[in-house]
Amino acid sequence: MSNSYDNPRVQTYSLGSYDFGNTGNEAFAIPVPDRMSRCRIDDINAMATETFNDDAATVEIGTVADPNHYAELTIGTLADTDGLSMDKDTEAFDNGQGGRGVIDIATEDITQLEVVLTDSSADGIAFINIVIAWW
Repeated sequence: MSNSYDNPRVQTYSLGSYDFGNTGNEAFAIPVPDRMSRCRIDDINAMATETFNDDAATVEIGTVADPNHYAELTIGTLADTDGLSMDKDTEAFDNGQGGRGVIDIATEDITQLEVVLTDSSADGIAFINIVIAWW
């Protein structure tokens, strides 16, 4: 059975534990799998292991030129052991291509999605997971 919007290949990318209170941002690349022409970002979640206090820390998914082009999770205030997950209906997932932020890989001319973990001056450590549906 081939992959489609209704039957995608769903993959979770676990970035591990990240200290958002350090002094530098971290960048990662998620390569587009072979034979995939579209994707949607189904979720970004953060599971805190240290409290975030009114924090400006973000997880952004986009391109080198536009780091939050496809999605962005702002962590804000999050207690130790609490979790935060993107609401699939927020504007953060609407990149103007309809649906739940469907990314047309050929039209966008991309070979990978860029992920940036943006630090802030405040403390906060969390495990980060990104869920992407490919077809």
